[in-house]
This record gives sequence, C-alpha cells and structure tokens, in this order.
Amino acid sequence: MSKGFERKFTFEHRNGRGCTRFIAFTDLLNDEKGFIKDDTIVVEAMISTDRSYGVIMRSNVGNIFGTIQRKCVDLNPELIYFMNESECNVVFKVEGKRIPALKELLIYRSDYFRSMFSGNYTESKDKEIEIHDTTYEAFKTIIWYLYSYELAIDSEEMLIDLDFQYEVYRLADRFQIKRLLIYFENQLKANITEENLELVSRISFDYKINSLMISVKKFIDKTFDKLILEDKDYVKKINGFTDDYMFDKTIESSRKKMRIV
Repeated sequence: MSKGFERKFTFEHRNGRGCTRFIAFTDLLNDEKGFIKDDTIVVEAMISTDRSYGVIMRSNVGNIFGTIQRKCVDLNPELIYFMNESECNVVFKVEGKRIPALKELLIYRSDYFRSMFSGNYTESKDKEIEIHDTTYEAFKTIIWYLYSYELAIDSEEMLIDLDFQYEVYRLADRFQIKRLLIYFENQLKANITEENLELVSRISFDYKINSLMISVKKFIDKTFDKLILEDKDYVKKINGFTDDYMFDKTIESSRKKMRIV
C-alpha cells in the first residue's frame, strides 16, 4: 500500500514528502496499483501548515515565490510564465521594476484585466503598462495569486508588515478579484488577534464589511481590559481604524466603574 503511494510524490521536500501528481480514478480501481484493501480504496494524505499571521502564510524556505513555482509547476503549468518575460506578452512597470505577465491568463481570472485587455482601452495593445499608486511587492503578490490561487511572500519581513497585507487586499478590490477578497475576509474573521487587529479593523471599516466590523467589535469587547493597557500608539491606531469604537468603550467602562463606586 505505502509503496504504491510513495511513487506518487513528484517533488521532494525536506520532510521526504511533497506535492503529488493527479491520481487517475482508473489507477485507484486497479488492484496492481496497491490502492485497494478489503474492497476499500485507501490513500494517504499528510498536510502541514506554518503559523499564520494575518492572512498570508509563512514559508520556512527562503524565496517563497521561487520555491512555490518549482514545486507546483507540474500541478499548475501556467506558473512557468511567472516573472518569465520571454514567455509573456505584457510587462507591468511598478516602482520602476518590471513584472511580466500573460494577458490571456489575467483576462480569464480578473474582470478588471478582462476589461483592460479586451476592450478599446489603450492598454489592450500596449506591451508595457505603468501601474501607479501601489508597491512592486504587493502587485507581484497579486500576479502570483492570479497564476496559482495562492498567497505568497518574498521575505519574512512581509509576514508582519500589516501595511503590505492591507495593500494586497486593496489591490484585490481594485482588480475585482472576488475569490481573494472572500478568502481575506473569511480568514480574518476567523483569526482575529491582538497582532492583526490593526489590519482587520482597517479593512473592515475602510470597506464597510459589516460582518467583519461586528467581529472586530466583539473582539474588542472581549479583550478590552487587556487592549487598553497596550502601547498608546497602538490603541490610538485601533481607535482611528474603528471610528472611535475604542474611545466609546473607554467611556462606557469609566461609567460602569463610577456606578460601582
């Protein structure tokens, strides 16, 4: 059984495992392949995740873009086009740096790019397009996501850079990538912490996401006594992002203490 499964690993990882190839259903039903035991199809899957901070997952490997591209190119052939200018037909210029891309793939996965490249806009014929009001790293993250449907970071610093993560969300909204927006919102709602409260508050109140705003307020209500003891600048930021909700809670708390006295 195990021998038949081990042959399916196509990319080595340092734990001896890796990504698998697609297993054809006919192989699962073939006794010689070793997947059938006692009239039952048996396969093994081992899944591991790193600690999450905000939304974007941390990798233990240095350059996560390059690593993911090597590991997943068999499962996602379109990844061979990522940052590969010789195979692409458009180049975005962000902060003076070049990000090559494949128009057809962007058209397929983003309404924004579909309008840009399929309509009568000048960009539909341009070979190079300037992208303003964003950062190189955030835009590259968006392009990677459109290729792989995975979020990735280039360095450990981005893991705790909440401004960077906010910018990725802002671009997802700007480029109408609904799948990524939903992912962001669901992950943030389920994983609010003191560390990412600034990010969650900023996104939920800036974009008026009611369900997320409610979750933020509930978290503040639950942890208020601890939050109010945090660094003054931290509390000030949270208050600003939540339309003075922290201030309102402070007044409410003071009134309760006065009644008790």
